[in-house]
Amino acid sequence: MFVLILPFLVHLAYGGSSQPELPSNLTNATWRDLLDFLKTQEEIWLKAQKSHQQDTDCTRWIHFYTKNYTYEFQELSRKGGLGSRKTIGYKKFANLKNNTQQPVMEINYHGPSPPPAVKLTLLLWLPNEKCSIFNSTKGGYEERVWKSHLKNSTMCDKIYKALTHGSSIPIYKPSCLNPNYLCVGVPTYC
Repeated sequence: MFVLILPFLVHLAYGGSSQPELPSNLTNATWRDLLDFLKTQEEIWLKAQKSHQQDTDCTRWIHFYTKNYTYEFQELSRKGGLGSRKTIGYKKFANLKNNTQQPVMEINYHGPSPPPAVKLTLLLWLPNEKCSIFNSTKGGYEERVWKSHLKNSTMCDKIYKALTHGSSIPIYKPSCLNPNYLCVGVPTYC
């Protein structure tokens, strides 16, 4: 048994870690990074979230327009279990703020009595992967990705996993884009 544990102990003794190293610019996201991330006509998908209280998945934003410091969009999600799923949508807007240390999106619903705004603070933008990581006042970290890069955001996925210590909820699932996807295994990932 000691022989099996020894390589692990040597690795730790020399400062090794099984987690990927977090980039030094993790907290240096800029205003330009936020604008670049939002500047797309593609859907922006919520790939994973640290905490999730709703019976929804397949959450994405469809951009309407950006004017001054306001980003108008529709948020679509899939609600319900297998056999009773439907798409729900809400018109929302985000006040984009550049007067803090890091850029912030303050997201609000349109309507007569909206819930309190949710603040998303941009931590990281990886332009090659079209992926961002935000810290949310709703409960922890969120990984958001352009639709074209849902399957090509490996580094972003690793950084997100390190930040959340591997404990988060997948919001994007293969059946989001392919309703005929064969669900085998853990039902919550269908």
